Amino acid sequence: MDNLATIVANDSNSKDIKIKATSAEIVVHGTVDKPYYEIKYREILRKS
Repeated sequence: MDNLATIVANDSNSKDIKIKATSAEIVVHGTVDKPYYEIKYREILRKS
């Protein structure tokens, strides 16, 4: 069984997009009062 995750991203048009990823990590920037969170992921390449 593959170690894959499905990440649900929200684009600017408020549509949910599902992305298959092999790994993901949460990155935190900013200050204690105003933290900024982002998810860094490695997407699986799609075969044509």
